[in-house]
Amino acid sequence: MSDPENPAQPLLRAPNQPAAVNAGETTENRAYKMAALTLLACVLIVGQAMIAYFLLSQRNDIKSLEEQNNNMKTELTKGRSVSVPVRMHMPMNALTMLTDDYVEEGTDCQLEAAGVKASQPPGFRPACDERGLYKAQQCFMRTCWCVNPVNGEQIPGSVSNGPARCSMAIPYFK
Repeated sequence: MSDPENPAQPLLRAPNQPAAVNAGETTENRAYKMAALTLLACVLIVGQAMIAYFLLSQRNDIKSLEEQNNNMKTELTKGRSVSVPVRMHMPMNALTMLTDDYVEEGTDCQLEAAGVKASQPPGFRPACDERGLYKAQQCFMRTCWCVNPVNGEQIPGSVSNGPARCSMAIPYFK
């Protein structure tokens, strides 16, 4: 290097002059630095190549998704323009079944089972049949008893732990 106090000193050394000693840097350290810089450059180049590859492969995926989307749109628009109202196929005997399910007011059993009307004992919900009448056997916890299916009144002497024998208690209701 040149000395700032001596401007006549040349900037480059002559081939026969010894090299100036760099403070603390050996040729081995310099080789490691060059290897690290070369490796870093290679990694950056490979990274750029991978990014380019992924972008190109995604472009094809995006194009195929756009094509599928356009196909679905055309299918949906074709289906709407062609559709014609269709009559519902239902047998005539099924219409009576539709009106049978409609009940304006619930029976006493249905009201008690829904909790609208109070029942005894408190917390008990009676079991009702498909017509809204009380089932002959009613149970609460482990105790069962027989009732009149029309009004739900308990039949005296029918209380038992477990299933009650209601067929013998109310033979005239069957």
